[in-house]
Amino acid sequence: MPPDTRVRPGETPQPDAGGFPGDAPASLARGDGRRTYSVRVSTAAQHQRDHAAAYAGRIRKDILAGLDAVPEPDADGRGEAIGRLVALSGELLRAETALDDAERRVELAALEERHAATQRAAVYLAVAPLLVAMVTAALVLFGALGAGWLILAAPLFGAALGIAFAPLRHDAEAVRLRRRAGLAGNGGAGLTVLAIMPWPSVAVSAVLSVPAILAVAAAVVILVHEFRPEGGVR
Repeated sequence: MPPDTRVRPGETPQPDAGGFPGDAPASLARGDGRRTYSVRVSTAAQHQRDHAAAYAGRIRKDILAGLDAVPEPDADGRGEAIGRLVALSGELLRAETALDDAERRVELAALEERHAATQRAAVYLAVAPLLVAMVTAALVLFGALGAGWLILAAPLFGAALGIAFAPLRHDAEAVRLRRRAGLAGNGGAGLTVLAIMPWPSVAVSAVLSVPAILAVAAAVVILVHEFRPEGGVR
């Protein structure tokens, strides 16, 4: 006869060498369609989440097995079986609560990882817009370009400063917007370089300046959107 691996009320399950017998992976153990996290977080919070998911999965299986094994109304032991199911239901509620707490800790850890990575990347994303804006302003100062190019250089310079040095909230939407602003700023910087090159025809510079202005404007708008108190549209 195989050993009884069911969880009794008040017991803490012990894993076998291969993990909990019959447990699904942590992402499937819940069975309720809750989302998993794509960011790899190798922390104690992830371990606790996996352990809690396995524990809740085992209790859920024990409840299903207990329901199938409830004696007939006139049979002995029916009251004891129902009492055990009630106790297991309470244990499952506590396990689900612990699992929810563990998932929140995993989500916070993943957000902290994305936040730190974005702060590091933002400095590098701001280098090109900052240099292009400074070079453009210098060319205007020395008369190589018309003063009208400052309309493009000034907001590009401001966007670069905002991307690199503006405080970044610990918010998933703010992190996403900062990355988008950095990409838009780099696109604007690249288009600005093409626009200020000495083309044979002035029309070429005029045509290239339009997407450059749009890209820089997009970076500024995204930054403003990020700095709003509500953190942008959810």
